[in-house]
Amino acid sequence: MLYVFFGADEFACAEALQELQDGLVKAGLWSDPSMGELNRSILDGQRLTISELHHHCDAIPFLAERRLVIVEKLVTRLEGKGGARSAADEPAEAQPAEQLEKAKGLLDELLAYLPNLPDTTDLVLLDAGLQARDSRGRIARWAQGRGAAAVVREFPAKKPEELAGWIKERVQAAGASIDPRAVAELAALVGDDMRQLAQEVEKLALYADAGQTITAEDVGRLVPHSREANIFAIVDAIGERRWARAIAELRRLLEEGDHPLSVEAMIARQYRLIIEAKSWAAAGLPPAELPRRLGVGEYPARKALQQAGRYTPAQLRSAYDRLVETDLAIKTGQMDAALALEMFVAGGETTLSP
Repeated sequence: MLYVFFGADEFACAEALQELQDGLVKAGLWSDPSMGELNRSILDGQRLTISELHHHCDAIPFLAERRLVIVEKLVTRLEGKGGARSAADEPAEAQPAEQLEKAKGLLDELLAYLPNLPDTTDLVLLDAGLQARDSRGRIARWAQGRGAAAVVREFPAKKPEELAGWIKERVQAAGASIDPRAVAELAALVGDDMRQLAQEVEKLALYADAGQTITAEDVGRLVPHSREANIFAIVDAIGERRWARAIAELRRLLEEGDHPLSVEAMIARQYRLIIEAKSWAAAGLPPAELPRRLGVGEYPARKALQQAGRYTPAQLRSAYDRLVETDLAIKTGQMDAALALEMFVAGGETTLSP
């Protein structure tokens, strides 16, 4: 049977794969999990040849009824940016003709082989990170036309409004409950890093006594402020003209052990993302394309666009110029690093005020 798992939510892709492996044990196709080591192949789709795929898929299961062959990034190689696409698909960027022809040849070989996949083999084409726009490729369309003989599952990145429901469901599955303030606090601290969210939910559920509800205080006590979340909080407070809050967040970050130059570099990076996000938005770029343009995940891109709305272009230029001056003052020894950062924040009251 063929499975095609793809999408921006890499954690959900990994969970789907684990569910599939657990299902082989529950169905008695593997007598126990140890059979997985003997009947599972994990292949690199970026280098795989079709003959190698034949070799692994056509092998007879050893002391089991089913083999599992997992191929990572093969769809990305053949149908991702620059890969082989049909005329109905989104145009590929310019690539050498030889490279495109080779990808098309491999894709044709793969599609010719798939109908002959042995009944004793489950083949998983796993492309975590592959965007939804690539679901129109020939492999996905072929699988969707096979009925019960193939499964195509897409795992898109969670939208902000979906995070709260996901957290609640995850907490309930862990046998605990959580109040709305705690949900909001957890989502704000971790963002859309689903793997870290799952780990924090598991930790909070273990911490909560039987029958007790996880509170915002529990989240504040047990979930560390990520460095990125702290930088977001500082830049948020500056953009909202809450100077005392910005300085308090800055001091907390420094007290947690971050070097002032590292903090300054992270703030500068965030302002660069804000400037780029504002520029792309002014050019009419669809928000869904912003993560790719900025080279960041969906949540940081969304955050940069949100923060960009709090500044005029002139205010952004002023903030970035002052960051350059702050960097120079620190590196030339003109000012203590921590004090220079506080002066940068406090200076915004003059330069960023309407």
